[in-house]
Amino acid sequence: MSDLEISRRPAWVWAAGIIGTLAAGIIITFLCSGSSLPGQMVSAPAGDLEARYARHPLDNEVGFYFANALMRDGDKDRAYKVIADVAKRNPQSTRYLSQLANYAAANGRARETTEVYRRIAALDPADAHPHVELAHIFTEAGLLSDGLDEYDRALNLNPKVIYDPALYAECLIHAGRNEEAWRQLVYTLEHTPLQQTPYALLTSAGIKLGKFDDVEVWLTRRMNMEQEYPANLYQYSLARVAMARPKTAASRKAAEF
Repeated sequence: MSDLEISRRPAWVWAAGIIGTLAAGIIITFLCSGSSLPGQMVSAPAGDLEARYARHPLDNEVGFYFANALMRDGDKDRAYKVIADVAKRNPQSTRYLSQLANYAAANGRARETTEVYRRIAALDPADAHPHVELAHIFTEAGLLSDGLDEYDRALNLNPKVIYDPALYAECLIHAGRNEEAWRQLVYTLEHTPLQQTPYALLTSAGIKLGKFDDVEVWLTRRMNMEQEYPANLYQYSLARVAMARPKTAASRKAAEF
């Protein structure tokens, strides 16, 4: 495992990663709850929950929903501090730890987020979700080999676990598993053809596999789907294919004119 030195990427990449982590974490938290959610606390204002938490500072459920309310109101720093206290009192609770990981990510605490997901994975070795989250973090940071290891662990535990297919394909291409990446991307684009990122990855995998005609078909189809699209993105991919094609006698002769 390489040392987690998080590389700097454009802000939108980290924003997308954080949003994805939060969304997945909310689902995980709900699934891990194991009991009916107290409806009055789910929707209660942060001020009401703060007063209740002040009266009962060791009530972890009140603290949990108080942190949720703070996050809902945009006070992510206080939300993190509250859920950190709750998780500290309950170090074996994957439910509280999952929320701690979410809020640590929202506050840019990448290393802590990673450590918490590792704790969750150790507490519940059969759960694929923490491995998916680790894979997302590593891949966004450019640690593609580490990301691939976590994706593979997650899918071995649960082939139906939800993950980002484009990020997984990026890791597969990095590892030279181009045929797997190609199948992954083709399946994704068959079901969600208006995405953008998978086409660049499909181009990379297709070039390595010599699927030049197939890549051109996919790119052309995407360009014909709508009038408004970043044409330069797909034209650049088509140019990559053209440059990667093996030169034949006919093509060399044509290039002379």
